[in-house]
Amino acid sequence: MKSLMVSLHDVAPASAEMSRRWLDQLEELGVKASLLVIPGYWKSQDFKGNKNFIQWLHVAEENGHEIVQHGLHHEKIEGNRHQSASPKKQARKIVGKVMARGCEEFWDIDYAVACSRLLQGRENLEEAGFHVHGFIAPGWLMSPETVQAVEDLGYRYTTSHTKVTDFSSHAEHRAFALSLRATKGSAKLSAVTMKLVGNAYVSKGRNLRIALHPDDLSNESLRKTALQLTTHAMSNGFASRTYFDFLSSQMQKQTLEKGV
Repeated sequence: MKSLMVSLHDVAPASAEMSRRWLDQLEELGVKASLLVIPGYWKSQDFKGNKNFIQWLHVAEENGHEIVQHGLHHEKIEGNRHQSASPKKQARKIVGKVMARGCEEFWDIDYAVACSRLLQGRENLEEAGFHVHGFIAPGWLMSPETVQAVEDLGYRYTTSHTKVTDFSSHAEHRAFALSLRATKGSAKLSAVTMKLVGNAYVSKGRNLRIALHPDDLSNESLRKTALQLTTHAMSNGFASRTYFDFLSSQMQKQTLEKGV
């Protein structure tokens, strides 16, 4: 059975209302979502100080949704502006700005800084009563050192735009994430692209990932397209799974295949 993995990004006190509304609609469809939680200070609000938001997350987790660590502050933290950078470094910064629009905080950092930010975010979540299995960087952008730090610190998995990486089994599962863009100029094109590509994935029986953001809810075209594609996949036999559940199902599948 193929998997449908729906992830709700940028879940934080600053996006609490839109995140709740998204999750309510997903739950009506029977979806188990991966909630990508920003564990630090974002848009003038701090995760640690919002008890009501944390309680809502606990209820969501009890209902079968997964809490995933999503960056730390979800914004680019500038280093020494006067430090010279190689052309490769400059090019990498440009890619980060274009792809993540200012939230590429794990994109061009070294191992020590990555570890520090990862541990700080995880500590915030653990203090709130959550044990996370996965780390996903904003914009899916990580330096090679960050990827190594994620594995070394004992996270079970991470994802990129094109795959889900399971560190426990050293397996990479190809699955492209269809992500909406809630901008005035690109919303219509984004909705059409998601519908065409998503339907093709369903017809071919490929594992499907849908990445949602709180702001997507404000655009009716984007909202309807995402929900229709979700319904279409599930009506065609796709199982709704969180990332952790997806990896567990893959491990079970491998175990059964070895026993045959």
